[in-house]
Amino acid sequence: MNIFNRLHAGCLLIQLLFLAGSPLARADDLLSVFQLAEQSDPQFQAAIAAHSAALEVVPQSLAALLPDLSLSGDVSWNRFHDR
Repeated sequence: MNIFNRLHAGCLLIQLLFLAGSPLARADDLLSVFQLAEQSDPQFQAAIAAHSAALEVVPQSLAALLPDLSLSGDVSWNRFHDR
């Protein structure tokens, strides 16, 4: 029976060491756990990027309605010598 208690205690110690090394173990409250989940979820990050891209469509569409201003110029100089 003593061997089983030591084995059980060893397994608990290993589990606690793994748990202490995980980022969720260092979270203080539910908000920090949620923020860690947001940062590490690629599907959530893709949704944020898609939303930001959709919001950028409006200014780009309005820019097409604005006047376009351009300026160009050309300077040339020819010297002609008559012999």
